[in-house]
This record gives sequence, structure tokens and C-alpha cells, in this order.
Amino acid sequence: MLAALGEWGYSSGTLNEILGMLRKVLLANHSPHLKDISTDLLQSLYDAAGTESARFLLSTISMILAAKGIITKQISTLPTHRARLIEAVHEGCDWKALAEDQRIDPEWLRWCWRWFNTSTFVRQTRLKAYSDLKVVGR
Repeated sequence: MLAALGEWGYSSGTLNEILGMLRKVLLANHSPHLKDISTDLLQSLYDAAGTESARFLLSTISMILAAKGIITKQISTLPTHRARLIEAVHEGCDWKALAEDQRIDPEWLRWCWRWFNTSTFVRQTRLKAYSDLKVVGR
């Protein structure tokens, strides 16, 4: 699992956080084996998590376990506060006013938002890339 995390570009700090959460998952499951982790367990831990950080870590663990075939599907996740804000701003927005406010060409902003909505990357990756793309358009 550590190799998969490194391959996917996670920093050493994030790796330590993910491994810390994985330890909590294994303890909650009463088994030291990854193969014994279920989607239901991860979903219940995710739903009970009190912070966005914990939910991010659990969804990352879910994504990796699904990619490795240990669980059949990723858990269902909620959008982060940041994602909800970004989506609320763009819902039925005046693109020209929004673009002027952010000092970005309106057409570029529409293309960035279209990419955000059609990309198959996970939400967190799309949010980061969307922010980066907007900067490129300035």
C-alpha cells in the first residue's frame, strides 16, 4: 500500500497521515489484515468522521484499496466545504462578473469549469487542478 501511495504522488507528510488513519481502520476492524477491511466499515467510519481531514484520509484509503482489488468499490464521499463553495459560486453565475472579479478571461474560466465538471479525477484533484488552471488564465 505504501508503494501505491508513493506512486500516486503523495508527500511523506500525507503518507504518514494516511498510514495513521489506516492503523485506526485496522483497529476498528479488529484485524491486522487489509483483506479484512470492508467498504461498509470504511463508509461507517467516513460517515462518523468529525473532520474533513479524516474524511479525506478515509476516502484515500478507500480509493487505494479499490484500485488494489481489496474492496469492490470506493466509499461514497461528500463534497468538501471548499468544493461546496466553489460549486455554489459557479451555479447559475454571471461568468463575465466572476471572471472580472478573479481577473480571468471569461472564456478561459468557462473552459476551466467545464473541465472540472467533466474530468474523471477525484474531486480533490479536480479542485487543485481547477485552481491551478485559473491561475494560468490570468
